[in-house]
Amino acid sequence: LRLSKAIRNRMATKTREKYVPKGSKKKAKLLEVEAMMRGIWDKEKLYESNAPAEYDVKTRAKFMTTFPYPYMNGRLHLGHAYSASKCEFQIRYQRLLGKNALFPFSFHCTGMPIVAAANKLKRELENPSVEKKQWGILKSMGIPETEISNFSDPLHWLKYFPPKAYQDMHELGCHVDWRRSFITTTANPYYDSFVRWQFNTLKSKNKLSFGKRHTVFCTIDKQPCADHDRKSGEGVMPQQYTLIKIQLLEPFTQSLKALEGQKVFLVAATLRPETMYGQTNCFILPEGEYGAYKMKSGDIFICSERSAKNMAYQEMLPVQGKYEAITKIKGAELLGAALKAPLTKYEKVYVLPMMTISMGKGTGVVTSCPSDAPDDYAALRDLQKKKEFREKFGIKDECVMGFEPIPIIKTPTYGAMAAVKLCEDMKIGSQNDTAKLKEAKDAAYLRGFNEGIMTVGICENEKVSEAKNKVRKYMIDNGMAVDYWEPSEQVISRSGDDCVDALCDQWSENYGEKEWKERVMSHINSKDFTCYNETTHKGFTDTLDWLREWACSRIFGLGSRIPWDPQFLIESLSDSTIYMAYYTVSHLLQGGVVDGSIPGPLGIKAEDMTDAEWNYVFLHKPYQQGMKVEESKLAAMRHEFEFWYPLDSRCSAKDLIKNHLTMSLYNHAAIWEEQGTAMLPRSIFCNGYMCVDGLKMSKQEGNFYTVREILDMFGSDATRFALAGAGDLLDDGNVEIMAIDNAILKLFTLQEWIEKQMMSLPAGPLAAEKPESFDLFDKIFLNDMARLIEETKNAYDNMKFRDVIKYGFFEFQGVKDDYLVFKKLGKPSWRALLNYVEWQLIIICPIIPHLADYCWRTFYLPKMKEIGEASGKPETVIKASYPINSIKFDKVMGRVSSYLREVKRSMRLASDKFIAGANKKQKQKAPQPEKAAPKPGEAASEEKKEEAKGKKKQKGGKQEQKKEEKKIEEQKPAEQKPEEPKPAEPKKEEVKKEEVKKEAKKQKQPKQKAQEVKKEEEKGAEEKKEKKPKKEKGKKEDKPAIVLSKCIIFSARQYTEQQRKVLETLNKMGLNENNEVVGDVVANLRTIFDNAALGNAMKFASFCTDRAKEVGKEAFEIAMPFDEKELLTNNLPFLGLDMPVKTVEVFEVMDACPYEKFKTSKMKATPGHPEICYEAQPKIKKLHYYCCLLYTSDAADD
Repeated sequence: LRLSKAIRNRMATKTREKYVPKGSKKKAKLLEVEAMMRGIWDKEKLYESNAPAEYDVKTRAKFMTTFPYPYMNGRLHLGHAYSASKCEFQIRYQRLLGKNALFPFSFHCTGMPIVAAANKLKRELENPSVEKKQWGILKSMGIPETEISNFSDPLHWLKYFPPKAYQDMHELGCHVDWRRSFITTTANPYYDSFVRWQFNTLKSKNKLSFGKRHTVFCTIDKQPCADHDRKSGEGVMPQQYTLIKIQLLEPFTQSLKALEGQKVFLVAATLRPETMYGQTNCFILPEGEYGAYKMKSGDIFICSERSAKNMAYQEMLPVQGKYEAITKIKGAELLGAALKAPLTKYEKVYVLPMMTISMGKGTGVVTSCPSDAPDDYAALRDLQKKKEFREKFGIKDECVMGFEPIPIIKTPTYGAMAAVKLCEDMKIGSQNDTAKLKEAKDAAYLRGFNEGIMTVGICENEKVSEAKNKVRKYMIDNGMAVDYWEPSEQVISRSGDDCVDALCDQWSENYGEKEWKERVMSHINSKDFTCYNETTHKGFTDTLDWLREWACSRIFGLGSRIPWDPQFLIESLSDSTIYMAYYTVSHLLQGGVVDGSIPGPLGIKAEDMTDAEWNYVFLHKPYQQGMKVEESKLAAMRHEFEFWYPLDSRCSAKDLIKNHLTMSLYNHAAIWEEQGTAMLPRSIFCNGYMCVDGLKMSKQEGNFYTVREILDMFGSDATRFALAGAGDLLDDGNVEIMAIDNAILKLFTLQEWIEKQMMSLPAGPLAAEKPESFDLFDKIFLNDMARLIEETKNAYDNMKFRDVIKYGFFEFQGVKDDYLVFKKLGKPSWRALLNYVEWQLIIICPIIPHLADYCWRTFYLPKMKEIGEASGKPETVIKASYPINSIKFDKVMGRVSSYLREVKRSMRLASDKFIAGANKKQKQKAPQPEKAAPKPGEAASEEKKEEAKGKKKQKGGKQEQKKEEKKIEEQKPAEQKPEEPKPAEPKKEEVKKEEVKKEAKKQKQPKQKAQEVKKEEEKGAEEKKEKKPKKEKGKKEDKPAIVLSKCIIFSARQYTEQQRKVLETLNKMGLNENNEVVGDVVANLRTIFDNAALGNAMKFASFCTDRAKEVGKEAFEIAMPFDEKELLTNNLPFLGLDMPVKTVEVFEVMDACPYEKFKTSKMKATPGHPEICYEAQPKIKKLHYYCCLLYTSDAADD
């Protein structure tokens, strides 16, 4: 774990290059099947979904899901496949439920990433000396070097990558209607027209505004940097500060002499202007580099260059974007300078050193309020207490001594000196205790802001939360401070710029508007909206609380123009909020090409789709005279839209909650305002990030995989299987590469088994085998499948695809395997096995559709036709119906199944325990044989161990031990004495070789010698452990100490009187939704039992309540729903199968029983939990018979 990233990367890459998927023949077979099935699906157009000619909006059975279209600046990677797989599994499942299912997929090209990458490549091509990073990135994607130069044109990316993405998703087997696919930007005139209509509609509803606003800004691209234009810092917003002006008093230091006579201020950015009443000094970083910058006002600010750059884009400096320093100065040169700080009671304060200041945050200048800021108090205390610290930086005592913290805020928790109290209570020793100081700072600021009362100033006796903005306004109005902004965290643009905050003219969407926000909030809190878990729901409510005006315009990049102000482009998040509606009609407008260069089946031209036409289609506006498109064509588009909308499901990674997903809800609420919330998405599912082999997927870690790479290595179904099992909900998914490889074997095994079973099924109808002829185990098998069909459906409904794999694949095959074991004593039902094959293929089809449909078409359906039972069976499993109504789960039969399995398991455990106990007793009785003499090498090592432990034995002790062992040996019967094998002496040649090796080791370097000798000894020890001792002649093998003869099972029809009272009490108390008993169990039991009986009653109650957490009310049943004795007696052959006994007997606890020795044990049995006992076969000594054949060579005497 401590290896450098570079070494880890090399190791991971090396491992990845060496890795060759196993089972290549099996993989080849599966790949052949997958390619064949995709060809069949394409030919049959299985995934093309259309609205029916007639439908009732209230009763229509439809399901539409979408996935945020991926950005086309590279190949799709495994993270894309992971998120998209949620839509893919869900849409196939919904189709099995009989719904008209639509999953469209498109390609996002709007914004800066493509243009930034193209420009980087262009610069690299124009300047050979520049490092070719972008060239290398494109080459790593498999693009031939002869073609890379074409990517200097941004539009080439739009032509190259969308077909590659289609190829990858198509080969993954996605249930996508590719007719509806498109690319964004003006490259597709139909989509461009749709986006312009959207923004005209928003403007008409007063959802947009124009003006100067603070925004994260890229100085290279000279425009706002939206989330999707960022290399890092997605979600970071501008942060507002108050810039405190702390005046530098003359005489100035030597480096600032030229500025004397002017107003010079050290400026400190703070989030808590109300604490300026408590200033005692000002801190700077001694090693920091500062500059003096002249402002528009004529004032000179001393601050970091980074903060000056921010100010230059906020109209604070004379020229926008220019921030040249009058002079540069080191922080150490400012130490000890006198200052005039606003609002504080001290006439003069001084510049002091603080070692923890970050030059990448704020201005590099920190004003100090030690009464309420633990960092400030710790730094001031260090200087006051440590003379050598002051001398190190040349700080005079007068600059530090006498400046005591000023009480300005009082809190109930920490009094009037929060920072002082916290530092004392937490034993913070110095300003270097950064972890403790952070904890103290959070506590002080939280309590101070929420509970604090001002004790000084213009807001005396007011709450801090109310005083903050008042004090800020007062300081700005009186020239003590100015407004200042910067990004709350570092943001790096795609062009490589460290972004600043800028005051820009721009169009913004007015998110946060009260009525608009309330409409969205009411929808996500309603029963009409699902987000599958509370964390996702909280993410939406939190985002709605903070999301405000969002800059939706920029000047540079790809995209659609703002219709009424074409100097601006619409940024990439803003043109991607309601495009799901465009999916409903795109196949009618575009002629099967993503760029819309060919008109679709309706023959409508892009330029004819004006706002009036879109209003007719999407807003149900009336047809107007003068429209260029015929009403019948627009009606066909409206017909499609109103069938598919609202969107049923949107699947995305969780990082889009804070922007795209919430903005999508806002825009739907605005565009379809007249319909209330009827057109808002019905559900949003969010998943975690993608990890591979336990690490976040990244090129640095060497575990970055494109979809193309994974498909080439493992094929489609194995990849899909691994994606389903990778993770659910907001947990980060983890795909193990070896798990994908192992999935190949699992899938191939399933196919092989189905093929073999279908071939072995006898020809002709199975009319003779009717359901009423099923025996108990046939019924158990069918019932277990019914239970798992329900469990799998619940998993699909809740988007828990790992559970789908668990119940619908592993456990489903497990009950089949159990059934075949159960039927060892009989013949499996062919009808039950056919049901298994049908249901298995259907319920797992959404995960592994290629294999499922292949087995259905190739093995299952032909066999059903052969036996005359294919009626109602579709030609493809994709069109089958989920078998939830084929068979109903019988809870009593489920209990019978679980009961028999548990009894069988208990019998095995009891037999193992009985045998182990008997063996242990026999070993204790038998005298211990003398230990064999150790081998020469072993003796030496044992002696070393003894010396190391300090337990070397004395000679006298050894002699006494030998006498004792001899005495025991003489007491043994002659026949029981083991033959002591003589240790094999090593050959002389081996001894000589060993000595040579040891001598060679001595000649090696001292450091290597110790390590290698130790390794050699450890290796030898391991080999000795692993080597099994060879069987020696004359030595008898160990035989089991006992042989079991009978298993006796005692069942109980009812509980004891005491237990029954406990159960009656628990039944009356009941369970809550978490299967926990409602009320005080002990208190209730005290009213029934005296102290003597209370102990046992409480133990039994504890057992029952624990079991209730697993099985619910079933744990409190007074009696079983079936006759245990009858069930066990009727299934004795099954109970004895594969067990170490030939005889199994069953008794009820109250029955007369010939086994008096089990009188106490049998009373442990309770309903549902029989007691299992064993009886051993008496041990008989073996007699050895010898037969001698006497003969002579004389035939006469024979």
